[in-house]
Amino acid sequence: MFPDHALADSVASVFPYYPQDPRHVPTFRQCLTHMSGLSGHGDFGGCRNPSLENIILNGIDANEAGKTYNYSGMGFDLTAKAMEIVAGKSWRRLYEDNLYVPLEIGDVPMTNASAGAQLTARQLAILAQWWANRGSYGNLQFISPATFEALLPQPLGDRYPGVTEIEGVGNHWRWFLKTGMPTEASLPPEKLLFGSRMIGHGSLGGTIFLIDLDQDLVIVQLRRNCGPRYEQWCPKFLQAVAQAVAPDG
Repeated sequence: MFPDHALADSVASVFPYYPQDPRHVPTFRQCLTHMSGLSGHGDFGGCRNPSLENIILNGIDANEAGKTYNYSGMGFDLTAKAMEIVAGKSWRRLYEDNLYVPLEIGDVPMTNASAGAQLTARQLAILAQWWANRGSYGNLQFISPATFEALLPQPLGDRYPGVTEIEGVGNHWRWFLKTGMPTEASLPPEKLLFGSRMIGHGSLGGTIFLIDLDQDLVIVQLRRNCGPRYEQWCPKFLQAVAQAVAPDG
């Protein structure tokens, strides 16, 4: 993630006034897989607050890192503050210089590092293609294959006993069952609408962001809010895509 800091490093490696206490102070991996112990989304202004890391430090003795999975954007915002210190640039400039400008996707309004990006369908599709290309786009290689694999979802219980969630860095496995398959069914490939290595991320607004790594397939649909019949028509949309890609499947 950073040139000099691995995902396993404590955030105290960047914030020297943080205590060296893994019980309370999260690693960057914990921050990026919702295991930091922090809660909330954009609280205290998120990474836009120049004192965010100090605010979190004030309650760090009560924090429990690596104990439970709690979906939260605060770990991402704290990581963004660390990125600013390591790179000497604002989080917004880092997104711009290292992602948006090289991808030539134009301006992307953002409210925080963890959420609130307002992309067009084309911009979202380019980001999806970046994932499908395993971290490359055109003739640009952004990350190594090994780094890409480290970003994919992994069973959190392998590192944190008792935790059952499977989580990646900014992505999840996205498994969709074929029509008629019971939701409690196991997940052999023949029961899945797409491949078993489909990743993506959900959205409160109903935006679809899916990448099937086995089929080099990206599925993107942009919306600001879910309509009243979203739950009815979204599965039909995905079934239509699957039928078009593999009509005999």
